[in-house]
Amino acid sequence: MILKSETRVKLPKVYRKIMYLYPAYNNTFVFLGSLGLRQDCVTHVDADGNILFEKSFHVPMDTAGMLSDREFILL
Repeated sequence: MILKSETRVKLPKVYRKIMYLYPAYNNTFVFLGSLGLRQDCVTHVDADGNILFEKSFHVPMDTAGMLSDREFILL
């Protein structure tokens, strides 16, 4: 048996890209998004689009993303 549900969420700000989206407890969602060049964030939102938690990182958090030249150290 396959269960299906649909929720439309309008976010209060623009994200460059949403890479991973996961359903969470109590009709909320968590996603890994990109705010800009080399600035990823983890965001927790409710079904109304209110941001419950957001943490931004100044290095790429997506493991499948491109590596920057600053991350290589030549020995």
